Amino acid sequence: RVSRGLDPIEMSDTNSAQIKAEDMLEHRYMAHWNSDGYQPLEYYNQAGGMGWVLENLGWRHDRDNLREKILHLTNDMIYDDAHANWGHRHAILHPDLTHANFGIAVNGYTMAFAQHLEVIELEWDVVTVDDGWLYLNGAQENYIDGIVLESADVPKPLTFKDGDKIETNILGTDIYWKKIENAWPHSDWGYVASNYGMFVERHDTDGDTVIWYELPHLDPDKIHRVIVWDTEDFASVHMLEWLDVS
Repeated sequence: RVSRGLDPIEMSDTNSAQIKAEDMLEHRYMAHWNSDGYQPLEYYNQAGGMGWVLENLGWRHDRDNLREKILHLTNDMIYDDAHANWGHRHAILHPDLTHANFGIAVNGYTMAFAQHLEVIELEWDVVTVDDGWLYLNGAQENYIDGIVLESADVPKPLTFKDGDKIETNILGTDIYWKKIENAWPHSDWGYVASNYGMFVERHDTDGDTVIWYELPHLDPDKIHRVIVWDTEDFASVHMLEWLDVS
């Protein structure tokens, strides 16, 4: 990345790639859905990831030792990736990447390998929903421009409204992420549409940003994902609760 004029990336504390590699090895598959049918962003958030994620996967079954397996696989992702239309290489060279975490699972000669390439643009030290309020605290460079709250609808509805997000996984199960509402900064607009909320933002002198967002008509237990973006369109994703839909 550095030789191509891109920023280096840091190792993150998230272990989502290791969880994915172990799941692949146990269930003998290689796909961008896990054995429960969820896509990378969902199980990355489930593992505590706070951004967006690109996923590279690999599988080796030969008599090479583990180091050689990894070197061969990662070298192919950069220099011999034509069979995948250079998708693995493009992911590694994505200009917005900030962090990465890796997973390796081995059973005999078989190795499952996962890269989770992360884009962490906004980081919050605290994200909570309590007593009708959403509370976020962390140091941010720009003002926050909007918030989207989402919940998972289970059982799955037969129809969904505009703004809802549908994802179909490889197992044939649909996961619906229902957009609860958008939130915009408190201002002197004079009125706010009924389907929008407002939040109050405070910047401390030490650089901390604190957001309070009142949720008087929403059950906090039904809020499972929060997406926040700032005035430069940097975004963060937070899973407040993981829903067991098995």
